[in-house]
Amino acid sequence: MVPLDYVVLRLIRHTLPATIIHQLLRARFFIQPGLETRHPQAAANRYLKAVQKHDKTLKDKRILVLGYGGYLGLGVSLLRMGAKHVTLLDPYARSYARENLHLAKESIPYISIDGKRVIPNPEYLTLHHKPIYEVGSVESERVDFVLSSSVYEHLIHPLEITKQLVRWTRDDGSHVHFIDLRDHFFRYPFEMLCYSEATWRKFLNPSSHLNRFRIWDYELVFQQCFENVALTIAEHNYHAYAKNAHRIRKEYMSGDDSRDAATKISVFASLSKNST
Repeated sequence: MVPLDYVVLRLIRHTLPATIIHQLLRARFFIQPGLETRHPQAAANRYLKAVQKHDKTLKDKRILVLGYGGYLGLGVSLLRMGAKHVTLLDPYARSYARENLHLAKESIPYISIDGKRVIPNPEYLTLHHKPIYEVGSVESERVDFVLSSSVYEHLIHPLEITKQLVRWTRDDGSHVHFIDLRDHFFRYPFEMLCYSEATWRKFLNPSSHLNRFRIWDYELVFQQCFENVALTIAEHNYHAYAKNAHRIRKEYMSGDDSRDAATKISVFASLSKNST
């Protein structure tokens, strides 16, 4: 049976303008901001742990964060960990002006304050608020690591974006991406997989977009761009999957419950054969 509350709220979410979404995020009402905004130090620690599993370090490295959300806390946390430079890229970011101002007061030399303006020190921190393919030349900004959390599931063209990110990555560089496979109406983690593409796009897809990619889709994307790809399932929800398996469309099922019931994955991908 189709859950009525899901359909009603998805229809509303489908039509909400970006300005209202941002206000809801700031108020943390109904829509919660990502870990980078809520707990930037925890987000930085998670990235550090992920690279350490592959015998790497963030110290003295140049880092690009895709989709930082508008709060500078993650960039500052990575710099305090010893990163050489952090680039924050997000074409949809709305500045958390008050929070960034408060952060700047305790983040010298990474950020300075001019009146009520927060000014990142370009020696340490660079902001880009354009789509990655509009930024221009990246040769002088190529990075050792590209990081993201709960961004990939929102990309309309993941392969094209990944190819652009590879342009930013040094020849021995690596990527760490945490990807949430759930419907972001989290009470129904597999509900979005029960609708045709036409119905999803026309009526139910939220304005933030969910691409409904599954594990095998992401494997294909990263394997086309990197020499080495390690994809790890971080969480399952077997109960919710079993409850809805009879409704989930066949194109979103592989026949392997351990993959089909996955709700979160992490990807470590490297350009060099010797980087994992």
